[in-house]
Parts: sequence; structure tokens; C-alpha cells
Amino acid sequence: NSVRLRIIHIIGIQLAVHAHVWHFLFMATALSPPHDARRAIVKGNHFEIDGSRVVLVGGNYVLKGPPYFPDAGLVRENAQSMVKELTATDYLPPAGADGSSRNMRPVVRLGTMFEGAMPMRGAKAVDPTWAANLEATVEAFASEGVYVFLDPHQDEMCTTNGGEGVPWWIAAHFQETAGCGCCASWSLPIDCGSKYAPSYVTSPEHPLQQVFAGLLRRAGVRPVKTWADDTRAPAEVRRNPWRAYAVGAGSGDPSKMNIGNANMRLNNCDAAHNSGTAMFTKQLQNFMYRWWRSPFNATDRRVVFE
Repeated sequence: NSVRLRIIHIIGIQLAVHAHVWHFLFMATALSPPHDARRAIVKGNHFEIDGSRVVLVGGNYVLKGPPYFPDAGLVRENAQSMVKELTATDYLPPAGADGSSRNMRPVVRLGTMFEGAMPMRGAKAVDPTWAANLEATVEAFASEGVYVFLDPHQDEMCTTNGGEGVPWWIAAHFQETAGCGCCASWSLPIDCGSKYAPSYVTSPEHPLQQVFAGLLRRAGVRPVKTWADDTRAPAEVRRNPWRAYAVGAGSGDPSKMNIGNANMRLNNCDAAHNSGTAMFTKQLQNFMYRWWRSPFNATDRRVVFE
């Protein structure tokens, strides 16, 4: 029972973060936008387009790395295929609560990665190439009648945790201002040795580690692995597993650590991801908690939002 309670507590933190994001999105969409007959709007418990109730049918459309959006011509081809397949289906959506019929409309959940929008630390505006590609992608879908949800997607929050979504330089900022693990505030670094600082990135000083590792093993979660004991791996990969592509190591672009570091790949492959290996790391849990609180901390708000 104690194992389950601790794991439920960790998951609860993650759900709270996602709930906060969705609350923000709900409040944003609750504002009355200018009337546009093409826009799908939420009305009560259903969607409407130009006054008619509809059912939106579709799936994910996410490119989790540069260039973040496919060529507009390919997007248009994909959109045409979606429309064709939806037209050919024999599925009929159920009637609305008032008994009225509802037509189907194709839709995609389009990945819009923060790391693509602002890849460089200190940028004061969204990257113009990323913004132009986003606009071209949405227009390509719209030209074929496919609706779009914008999805600020993430997996494990950041490349330095083995995932993607939030720019790596935010994780670097969190680590640079981590302070001491025994102090209450993270905003002022305390010189008591890096080994005492909470981990926000993965590096030689902050190896990828799980919270409650013993409890997680008992619950069936796959442990963090490295190539350390595999003689087939290059000596440097075995000797210093978290140096390649790490923040501040000078051994590769940290934005590529999720795919460039051979040891990280052991822990973010499908089997490890599905097991929850990366989800329960100290890096991710620390990152999510601080990310949640960053709007209310002057230093973090200035770096992340201003």
C-alpha cells in the first residue's frame, strides 16, 4: 500500500501540472473570439461550426524535432487522405443530447513545440521560421477542410531529461539557480557543492536517477540503465555515460541529448517510456514542480515568460 501511495502521489503531481495547463487553455478558449464561420467552437458539451453541431474525428500530427512541421505540400496530401478516408467510412456519430444529427469533420491535434518556438536562450520573440511553418501547416490543413487543435506537446518535458517539448535552456536555467537541496528557496544559488543541488538536467554531476527507486522496482517500473557493463559499447560511453550532449559539457548540442546520448536512448526507447522509466526520474519530477511554480517566482518568471 505504501508503494502505491507514493507512486500515486508522484502521478498526482504530474496530473496537477497537466490540469493547470488544460485549465489555462480552457480559460483562453472561453473568451469570445471574433466571429469566423470556419471556426469550431465549444458550446456547452458539444462543438459547433457556424451554428451546426459537429463531431470532430481525427488523430495526432506531431513532429517531435526540427523542423517541427513537414513540408506544406506533404501536409496537404495527408489532409486530403484524411478527408477521403473520413468520407468513405460508414461510421455515423450519435445524435446530440437534444436528438439533433451531427456531421463529422476531420481534425488533427497539431504538435506545437515550445522548444521549436524559442530554441535560443534570451530570445524576445518566437522564431520567425517556426512561426511561418506553423502558419503554413495550419493553412494547408484548412485548405482541405481539416480542423486543427494546437497542442503544446511534451514528453518528459525536455531533451535533457530524454524527452522533448520545453527548451533545454530553461532546464539549464533551473540547474544554474538550483541552490542547495537543503534550502527552501531555489532562486539564490548557494555554494555548498553541486552534488547537493537538486537535479534538473542530466549530466556527469547529475546522473539520471529515479525517485523512490526501490519502490518503483517493486511496482514493476524499469530501472535507469547505462552501457557501463556492456563491452560492446565505446569506452567513453561506458566510462562517462551522461557527458555526451550534456549542458555545459562541451560535448554536443543539449537540444539533441534525447537522441544523441547513447545511454539516454536506453531510457527513452519505447519499452522504457511505456514502463515509466523516464517519467519517475528526479530530473523530471524536479523540473515539473519548478515549472509549475515558475510564474510565481520573479527570477523564473523573467527567464521563462518575459
